[in-house]
Amino acid sequence: MVDLYGLRGRVVIDKGAAGRDPKTLVERAADLKAKEDEEARKERFDSWESVWAVTDVDDFSMFAAQQLAKQEAVSLAVSNPCFEVWLIDHVIVCPESCAETKACEKKAQELGVTCSRGKKSKSLEKSKAIGFPITKERVVKALQNAQGHNSDRKRQVRFHSVDQASKYSVWTDVPSIVDCLRASAQE
Repeated sequence: MVDLYGLRGRVVIDKGAAGRDPKTLVERAADLKAKEDEEARKERFDSWESVWAVTDVDDFSMFAAQQLAKQEAVSLAVSNPCFEVWLIDHVIVCPESCAETKACEKKAQELGVTCSRGKKSKSLEKSKAIGFPITKERVVKALQNAQGHNSDRKRQVRFHSVDQASKYSVWTDVPSIVDCLRASAQE
């Protein structure tokens, strides 16, 4: 998406804590933010506009991650149960039947929004590669589709009772990241 909005060189993506628990992701983001803020003060340049930690709920506790994110001024983007919710939204409104990770991963693979990384592997564990080109038109559709499952009721649970994941599944905060990228592209 960085390239879609002409932001190459203006957006830093760090995968140093990829695959870790949400709190570790927030810690990593906070550390990077602190280093950038310190360097910006020393060298007298503007620090980053925003810092995001992007995570799945899977089977993790989210409370500590959300508390730390607030404390450290890091935005936390949660997909529940997994990131595939956002990918499915590029094609259809992610259905409520995708409230469990395995069901969501299976649906994503069926729709062709994820594909196997290994040539002969069809396992869900290997299906983390995005299986389609991301275009502005598809992103707009995904934003619209996310509204179909990101209800006000779920939003209240997501932001006030984050560890009650079953009460706000199917959900994704990725539209907030897209809004941030689009705003930066217009500056």
